[in-house]
Amino acid sequence: MTWPSTRLTEACLPVAKMDPVLTGRREVRYVDIGGIDGERHALTEVPWIASEGAPSRCRQVLRGGDTVFSTVRPYLEKIAYIDGNLDGEFASTGFCVLRPSEAVEPRFLYYFASSPGLIDQVLPKQKGVSYPAVLEREVKACSIPLPDVQEQRRIVSILEEHLSDLDDAAAGLRGAGAKSTAMVAAARRAAVGRGAEVGEQTTVGQRAILVEYGTSHKAHEDPGEGDIPVLRMGNVQDGRIEFAPLKYLSPAAPGVRNLLLKRGDLLFNRTNSAELVGKSAVFEADIEATFASYLIRVRFNSSVRPEWANIVVNSPQGRAYITAIASQQVGQANVNGTKLKAFPLPVPSLTDQDEFIQSFREFESAAERLRAQTSRSLARTASLRRALLAAAFSDRLTGRSSDTEVISELAEDPA
Repeated sequence: MTWPSTRLTEACLPVAKMDPVLTGRREVRYVDIGGIDGERHALTEVPWIASEGAPSRCRQVLRGGDTVFSTVRPYLEKIAYIDGNLDGEFASTGFCVLRPSEAVEPRFLYYFASSPGLIDQVLPKQKGVSYPAVLEREVKACSIPLPDVQEQRRIVSILEEHLSDLDDAAAGLRGAGAKSTAMVAAARRAAVGRGAEVGEQTTVGQRAILVEYGTSHKAHEDPGEGDIPVLRMGNVQDGRIEFAPLKYLSPAAPGVRNLLLKRGDLLFNRTNSAELVGKSAVFEADIEATFASYLIRVRFNSSVRPEWANIVVNSPQGRAYITAIASQQVGQANVNGTKLKAFPLPVPSLTDQDEFIQSFREFESAAERLRAQTSRSLARTASLRRALLAAAFSDRLTGRSSDTEVISELAEDPA
């Protein structure tokens, strides 16, 4: 059976626009593009904002049952359903607001908007390189399969039963991912606790032979011949250095030769958000590289394995110290070189450090395997979700056990 189709502009009602001030309310809730999880097609936050001075894009008046579809970077799939508790609130003009007519079941429209059925029609229409977007009228010119309302409700019921199973599986997988992160934190805590029991209580400054800030020269993205990579705070991730993305400096930049990194240098992020300030990693690459001014380089004497210091700095105990001493400046937290030198650093014997490092590596490797497996399974879940939505809007869902086979086939071969 083939369902009749129509244009979204014919299936949807017009949406009013107004200045929130005209509501007479002091505050309104504002649905913005950044408040949507594009993987789950769901709202994550809808803040209250003052009507007076609301963003100029805060103009579209919502109703319960609407679907918002971001026209900016549509490949990010910032799509969400608007529940009744947001009736009369506001959305950004960066959305195409799809308001169902009486002939359209609201959640049928939402699930269609989240499916390849609409997304694959929209993406070829986007224009622009750095800020690709589509027009609202281009979205509404797309077609939607539209059986009668009773059939729409049947499809929604079948969809939500299957989606509930997928959502439960995804929640379990995300829980496993969180467990892997907790495993690493617990391993660091245990290592530092044992190190404190058997080692000497010292500070970073007492065991460092060099503590210095990085270069403040402006780096560029496109490397020329002989240009030197500049590691920045974004290159320090999860206790390791990631060599992408990179910026570069000319080797002729004043002072840059004096700031070349050596294997074993610890890089400490001195300025960032409160959650990220103080993250660190050890430079272990055999390449010429320097580092930016938001990082501090620490080079230890022979009594400290750099990897041991890195475990300490990134441990829960280390995070507690950073939280206690970081200063706040215009939304950024800062830990200067003086405070870093005072960082408590238990120093056990080199033999014990090696043992603690090896034990931590084993925990970290196990956690990485769990994360990788979780990531693969989440990707499979996302693929099944897309396949389920594709099946729903091609009239291939029956509500019977055979649906599983259809969905799996579509996940393997979406064409």
